This record gives sequence, C-alpha cells and structure tokens, in this order.
Amino acid sequence: METVLAAFIVIFVIVFAALSLSAAVISSQEALSVAQSQADARLAEQGRAALQVVETRTVANRTLVELTLRNTGSTRLADFAHWDVIIKSRGEHSSAPQIAYFRPHPALAPGARYEDARNMLAGSTWGAGLFEDALAGVPELAQPGILNSGEEVTLWARTAHVIDPGSAIEVGVATEHGTGLFTSFRANIPPVLVEHSVIVGRAQTQVTLGPAHWQATDEDDPADALVYEITGEDVRPGALSANSFTQADIGAGEVIYTRAIETDSETIFFSLTDDKDTLEGLAFTVTVNEPPVFAPETDTALLDDGEPIPLACFTVTDLDDGPEAITLTLTAPPDAGALYLASTPLNTGSTFTLMDVMAGALIFSGDAPDTFSFTVSDAYNPGSEAHTVRVLTPEG
Repeated sequence: METVLAAFIVIFVIVFAALSLSAAVISSQEALSVAQSQADARLAEQGRAALQVVETRTVANRTLVELTLRNTGSTRLADFAHWDVIIKSRGEHSSAPQIAYFRPHPALAPGARYEDARNMLAGSTWGAGLFEDALAGVPELAQPGILNSGEEVTLWARTAHVIDPGSAIEVGVATEHGTGLFTSFRANIPPVLVEHSVIVGRAQTQVTLGPAHWQATDEDDPADALVYEITGEDVRPGALSANSFTQADIGAGEVIYTRAIETDSETIFFSLTDDKDTLEGLAFTVTVNEPPVFAPETDTALLDDGEPIPLACFTVTDLDDGPEAITLTLTAPPDAGALYLASTPLNTGSTFTLMDVMAGALIFSGDAPDTFSFTVSDAYNPGSEAHTVRVLTPEG
C-alpha cells in the first residue's frame, strides 16, 4: 500500500511539473508575442512619423537656437519630455565647437512662446511651442499639446555660451518614436551701425535723413529687415517723423528730423535689430553748425592791376569750419575791371573759398576805382547778406 502511495505522489509531482513548464512556455510565448506586437507598432508609428525643417536661426543675440519643424507624417507626437535635442556650436571666444545635450524645460515643452523661452530657459535646456503656422504666429487650435499632422513646433534651445556670429551650427532632434532629423545652418551676423549723426545749420529746422546720416549694414539681412526703435522717456515729441522705421525707410527719404529752433544740439537714443540680434543703448546725435561771421578789417583794397585782393578784406570767423569750407559767392562782379581765381575769370554766381584768398589766388585786373559784392556761407549755413569791397589804386 505504501509503495502505491509513493508511486502516486511521484506521478503527481511529474504531472504538476509538466503542467507548470507548459504554462511557463505558453506565458513566455505570449510575452514574446506581446513584445513583438509592441515593437511592430512602434516601427509602424516610426514609419508614419516624419518631420520637416521649416526654419532655423539664432535669436536673442545668439543665445537661443530656434528650430521650427512641421509634422509631415500621420503620427501624432506628444511626449516631448522624451525628445532628444543635441546641438553642436562654437562660442564667441572659443576656438573649438562644443557638443551639448539639451534637457526639456518642464514648463515649456510644449506651450512656450518666444518671450517665455528668452526669459525662463537656463543653459542647455529647451522649450517648445505648437503652431498652426509658426512663421505667421498662428497658435495650434485642435488638441493642445499634441503635434498633429500638418502642425508646426518651434524649439528654442538655450546655449551655455553666446554663439560666434556666422559660425556653423549642427542640430539633431529625435522624437519619442525614434524619428529624428539632422540639420545645419549658420549663426546670425548682427547688424553694424555705420552712421548715426547729422549736422544742421543754425536757421535749418528740418532735415530729410538719408544713409549719410543714419545707416546700418548687415551681411545676412536686407535693409527692410533692419528696424530702428526710438527709446528713452525724454525724447522730444515731434523730433522724428516716426519712432519706428527701417533702413529701407531711411534710404527712401521717409524719415524726417524736425529741430526746435532753440535747440543747439540733441541726442536721440535708439535700438537696432534684425529680429535676431539687437543692439541697444545707441545714440543719434544732432549738432547745430554756427554760421560764419564776416568781420573785415577793412572794406577797401589798395591795388595795382593784377595784384591779389588782401585777406584783410575777407576776415571771417567760423566756430565749426576751416577756411577751406568757407565759401564766398560773387553776387556783383566789378563794373570796369574783373576778378580772377588764378587765371579763371569770375562772374556772377562764381564761388571761391577763404583758403583761395589766403593763398593769394583772388586777383583783381583793371582800372580802379571799382567795387564787387559777395555773400559768405559754409556747408550748412547759406549766405544771405551781401558784402562789398572797394578797389582803389594806391594813389587814389
């Protein structure tokens, strides 16, 4: 009896072990099948996911890399916390590029705007905003937080350094499905301010500003992308015809400065941007040029025929300009004789400079007595009052 019982127990153990092994094999097969199905699903989603680069650039004075992508696949993308962003860039004062992995900012992926990214992102972090049309600034409308097919996402990544202007940047992005892309571009080159001042005459109240007065250049942006913004709280109302304008507006003669008659000089503060780099704390200066003052020691020249007119008849003082910039315009030539600039005869409307007189190049030829008249001006102040010099012979 005991032998039969022992045999029964052995048979039971064997059967139970066989059943357990069979169940384990079935369970393993089911797990493998589930894993294979999940892998196939991921591969299918990966195959249906696709991203296309819309725009790449640096912004915020080359401290943010901005990358706009469009979902051109059929898979919806939403798990931004598991996106990978890697950027290779070179700092302004670095000799070699750096490769950095960027972590998503928990509050800015997605749902960010440029202002959020500029103000909140720390080094080596990124944020994202979803749009129907990113370049037009149209936000997504359906299913917020999900990048649907046809929608766009803009990534902003804060670098740990200021990127060198014009240097190469390489960006790699991988989504939660493993779909990735790689793109490269060059960092923005900021505008360069070339001219930012004007000189006006004492009586001048209005000037149409041109590139000779106000000009910036930019290697990678056109004139209509260079925007000036007048800043500061103490700007005199009406000083400029507009408080925001472009370099193209200046080139077209659409920016006018109006001076208050009592103003001797003026400083107008402004910023300049190409929408990617901004130069701030800049100053446009207005300087009033004082007119020349005619105060001759004598109005009479004692000359023989062919002698130069003495400088004493043309004593002019000018606080701003040298003798080469003082222009004398003949309004009434001599009646009987003639004036020559060296060997060139002068007529009504002819001009010569105070430097010519100092060099002895203004010659009177003819019989005295005689007279001639002229006005005195500089580049910014036109002459108005005519002055007369009498020519006599030494005997008379």
